[in-house]
Formats: sequence, structure tokens, C-alpha cells
Amino acid sequence: MEIFYGKARITENVPVTAEIYSMRLIAPEIARRTRPGQFVMLRIPGHKDPLLGRPLAVFRAAADVPLLEVGEIQVLYAVVGKATGLFRELQDAAEMEIWGPLGNGFPEPQTGHLVLVAGGIGYTAMREISEKYRESHPETRKITFLMGGRSADALDRENLAAIYATETIFATDDGTLGHRGFVTELLPAMLAESVGAGESPVVMACGPTPMLQRTAEIAAEHGVKCYVSLETPMACGMGICFTCVAKIRTEDSPGGWDYCRTCVEGPVFEAGSVVF
Repeated sequence: MEIFYGKARITENVPVTAEIYSMRLIAPEIARRTRPGQFVMLRIPGHKDPLLGRPLAVFRAAADVPLLEVGEIQVLYAVVGKATGLFRELQDAAEMEIWGPLGNGFPEPQTGHLVLVAGGIGYTAMREISEKYRESHPETRKITFLMGGRSADALDRENLAAIYATETIFATDDGTLGHRGFVTELLPAMLAESVGAGESPVVMACGPTPMLQRTAEIAAEHGVKCYVSLETPMACGMGICFTCVAKIRTEDSPGGWDYCRTCVEGPVFEAGSVVF
């Protein structure tokens, strides 16, 4: 896929929780090309510290998505370091260096029941998946969205509400919203019921690595196809630097696995192929 590189003007950069910000940018070339699960790299022009861009999943990208102007994309980011700390200080009309769309994205699921599992900021990859599935499967459109977080206050309620699902279930570490505990604890019973009903569920997950590993294990135990989007640190986003490699099982490699670039071969992998 052709990668766009250039400048994008910020039209909105606002907090949605104490730690998470929403940024909208004018990037029509990227808005037209982005597939569910892909990402962009963003960098403040002229800055040398930090020098590298930051990968952010595209939350919304379309010419006619409600709340967005034509050619806009929306990304969400957690303020966790120097780069994102600088991002939150940017005002409307400021420009960002941007390149993308990047990565392989999620495959179109062939299933009667799509199960989305997210933790932390991983829900940013979920909106486009749910919309695409709703459009392509109007006869079923059964989507269960399992979302985990530290507490009710830490959850981005506004943008989570924009993710289409026929059922949304929360899990929080402190029990202030939904199930008290890990979001993966909700998965076994749900998959068992769905498999028993003949729905051939497919799981798609994004979030912290321990959550992805447990999701992959549970899906395998129930014989369910599962795809995970890895949150691997990146530098270039285009496969040049080999910073973001992950261990992926391959039949023709010594030892049964090889390093694959998350930014190019991923970030989405079939869960059974990942060596966690």
C-alpha cells in the first residue's frame, strides 16, 4: 500500500480523561486509504528531542464519519512520556509530521459473532473494525465488546460509546465499573456459549501483552480463531530500523520461529503464531 508522508494540521487536541487525549488532523490521503487496525506515525516538526515519531492507531478515518470533517482522521493517545507530553501542549492549527497508513490491519472476519477484547488504550483499534463488520454483515452484526481498565474514571467513556457493539461489557481492576478483575476473565464463558450456539466466533484483541497472551490461550482452548494487534515500541514505522520485531512462528525457520517486523508484517498477527 502507498504510504503518505507530509504535514497534517491539527483541528482538535483535547483531553478525554486525565491521561488520554483525542487529536483530530486534516489528512485526506490517509483518511481515504486506512483499513481497520492500521496506524500512523506522528512527530512534531523541527523537534530533535524526542527525534522519533510515535505510532498511534487510527480511531476514525473516513470522508463522511460523523463528527469528523471531510479528510480528517482521529487518533487517541495516552500521555506516558516526553513525546506525548509535548503532543498535549499543541494547539489547533499546529502542524504535525505524519506518515501512513501503516501496518497490515485486521482481516475481515467471517463469523456470526465478532468478539472484540481491549485493554488500556487498545480500544483505539476497535472502532473501524466494528463499523466495517456492521457494514459487511448486516444480517448478523453480533459484536461483543469486552473492555478492561484500571477504574471507571480511567475509561474514555465518550469514545468508547462510539464503538458499535450489540453488547459491551466492562471490567475494572477496582470494580468501579462492571466485572472486578481482568477483562480476560469474561472470555471463557462467553466463547463457550457462542461456540455451543454454532456462531463460529472470531476474537480480535489489542492491549497489553499479558492480556493478549491470555486472550490467545483462551481462544485456543475453545478452538476459536483469534487475531492480536501487538503494541510493540516502534521507531520508523516502515520496516527499515528493525526496532519493533516480535517472535513469530514460521515453518521454515530454525527453531520454528523468526523475528518479524511488527510495523510491516503486523501489527496484527494470528494469535497462534505469536511467541509471547
